[in-house]
Amino acid sequence: MAGFGCSPRALSRLVDFAKEGHLRLLTTDITKREVRSHLQESLNEAINAAKKHAIVLRQLDAGNVIQIVSDSEAITKLEAAFSTFLKATKAIDVPIAATMDEIFSDYFSRRPPFSDRKRREFPDAVVVASLRAWCAKRQAKAYIVSGDPDLKACCSDSGPLLFAASIEDIISQATVSSELRGALQEAISEDEALIELLSDQLRELAVRAPQRFRYSAGIALLSGIVRNVDDISIHQMNVLERDGINFTCEIVFEAGLVLDLEVEAEERYRHECDAYEPSQVYSIERHTHRIFVAEIVVNFNPKAQDYIEVESVSVSKENVEIDIDDLEAY
Repeated sequence: MAGFGCSPRALSRLVDFAKEGHLRLLTTDITKREVRSHLQESLNEAINAAKKHAIVLRQLDAGNVIQIVSDSEAITKLEAAFSTFLKATKAIDVPIAATMDEIFSDYFSRRPPFSDRKRREFPDAVVVASLRAWCAKRQAKAYIVSGDPDLKACCSDSGPLLFAASIEDIISQATVSSELRGALQEAISEDEALIELLSDQLRELAVRAPQRFRYSAGIALLSGIVRNVDDISIHQMNVLERDGINFTCEIVFEAGLVLDLEVEAEERYRHECDAYEPSQVYSIERHTHRIFVAEIVVNFNPKAQDYIEVESVSVSKENVEIDIDDLEAY
């Protein structure tokens, strides 16, 4: 059910666990069609982005990217990669076992995955009903991996459908116990050395405003830096790999940032007094909070939980993007 917006490492670990027999991937014909549809949509977005930035790509000697994504065989290659993934994980095809009476009964009663705000989730409803039937026949349990709260409402702690927010979450549960995971997250959250390393990398990020907003409100962001990091709180941690006391983890954290921005106000005429105001460049400070993702490698001894050593930290290098409305307030 989840989109494949996870890291290559997570997908690789998923394949490893499947080959080792620790888990089996369940899929349906509906799910596979949805994935293939998303692949085509993503390819179309890539083609449009490549064409939009064709000049820049050619200046960087990367003009062949346009040809690669526009090739008629591109979608075939993507679908072949998806088929290879299904074979590598030994995915089980769950037959469609939902009846229209069941689906419409849930639809009119607003039972998950239907809700007042989202009533047209027929594909999800069929998949959920089929998974329930498959589990009931085998007295088994299965995870639904999704960020959709309506799909989460289809699951329960007792099963047969269990919920996981991401593939990384599944990998983490298969790699370490919940007790060890909790102890590790607590140690990571309290480690000052890790917090400082995260802060150092956040200070390297660029601050940008979307190009389409330039002068749309008479002002433009010329430059911006992350001057300081006020606070960092770790919201989620997943263990991707473990080798003894060495843990490779993905963390999701929130950071309070202090931004120094250089802004230019466009020249203008004030008709009420027939006055001309030349363009101005001025500096402002802005406070904001953002969510980031990082991969960290730490040494942690479960038997001595006050010991933790950070080996490496890598924050996803994404610009801190601000809206032009944030600049208008000044």
